[in-house]
Amino acid sequence: MPRPVTISTQHIVECARAQFLEHGSGVPTSAIALAAGISEGTIFKRFPTKMALFAAAMGLPEPSFLDALPARVGTGAIRDQLMLLGAEIHEFYLDLMPRIMMIMSRGALLEQVFADDSDEAPPPIRVLRGVQRYFEMEEGSGRLSCPHSELAARMFVGTIVHAVLLNLRVPKTGEHIITDRETLLTQLVDTLLQGVAK
Repeated sequence: MPRPVTISTQHIVECARAQFLEHGSGVPTSAIALAAGISEGTIFKRFPTKMALFAAAMGLPEPSFLDALPARVGTGAIRDQLMLLGAEIHEFYLDLMPRIMMIMSRGALLEQVFADDSDEAPPPIRVLRGVQRYFEMEEGSGRLSCPHSELAARMFVGTIVHAVLLNLRVPKTGEHIITDRETLLTQLVDTLLQGVAK
């Protein structure tokens, strides 16, 4: 009778992700196994190659927060809804960007690492389109005036992505830039509402 599996594949993937992000893509599988509390052989029983483990560990997260947007249309203060949406986008990109940077550090293009046969757009495009649709729905509810919804979505999402990238990659200097999320989102939402609020 085989021994029951006590360590989940998800646990191995999460440990591998942490090791790749902390030590780079060259981290040995022995170090990943040690972090996961398993033998190195166990990794290769679940993943045929280190690249397969890397692809699983760096898999792009799903923007599941978009699912709740239709139910928010016309509810609560629009400013509060935009602050919440901005925080969700910020959290999503804090998770996504290190994975993308790690993939690119290997000299690989995303499509080389992830052979995806689905017709679904990649998560960053889904975020952009989801925010665009949300703005359009709020315009329909009479709470926003947004004739260029794609551009407004690009400005909103792009500002947040830019802030995440700066905080992840640019060394701190004497130059004043907004580094805390609350200040960033407050100023972003207030600026956006000056242009699109009804």
